[in-house]
Amino acid sequence: MKNYLRIAHRGASGLELENSLSSFKLANKMGADIIELDIQITRDNEFIVFHDYKIDRCTNGVGKVQDFTLNQLQSKYLLNNGERILSLKEFCEYQSKQYSKVIIELKNPNTSIQVYNIVREFLDVKKIIIGSFFHEQILNLKIYDKSVKTCVMFECFPLSVESFIMETKTDYAAIGFESTSKDLVSRIQSKGVKVLVWTVNTKEDSEDAIKMGVDGIISNNLHLLENK
Repeated sequence: MKNYLRIAHRGASGLELENSLSSFKLANKMGADIIELDIQITRDNEFIVFHDYKIDRCTNGVGKVQDFTLNQLQSKYLLNNGERILSLKEFCEYQSKQYSKVIIELKNPNTSIQVYNIVREFLDVKKIIIGSFFHEQILNLKIYDKSVKTCVMFECFPLSVESFIMETKTDYAAIGFESTSKDLVSRIQSKGVKVLVWTVNTKEDSEDAIKMGVDGIISNNLHLLENK
């Protein structure tokens, strides 16, 4: 029996194209506890489900996301699996019918409140976790609405991790696997914050993460993690 959250990194991205509808559908079919996805902002201040700042790697187009409108991205370009680039609202419409929670990683600063207000139109607040490497906006979101769950993301071992965690007022900390240790996990958890580790893509690494006592494992290869 597992005692950690199975978190699908950009959906079931080890088997389907990352951040695509097919990837999210498969992750939900595989019983993911949480779906993780990335959000980028377009030229016309809309949001798409996309990791990179450029569309080159995952689509048949070239250029920066912020140089295109949402309509241009969806009408002119396709993801490498032939699907349309998802808007945040389209993802939320789909996810509203699913059981799993979501971690929405913000790839741009100063977008947390705007994204949160969009997402909560579709999803129960209890199913929403907003995360980012831009920690100030995560703190600002918590001040805006203390009921929302937040996640700070980092890949380091802060000098004073306890002070760092308390200052951000976060509920989760997502840490790069190579920066994680049992001591770091324990010190963060002592402040009432759950620890997630990314990106863990082998069974051996997942076993090491479990030994550290993490609360959740973020993986491209959900099928390698023990299910309920």
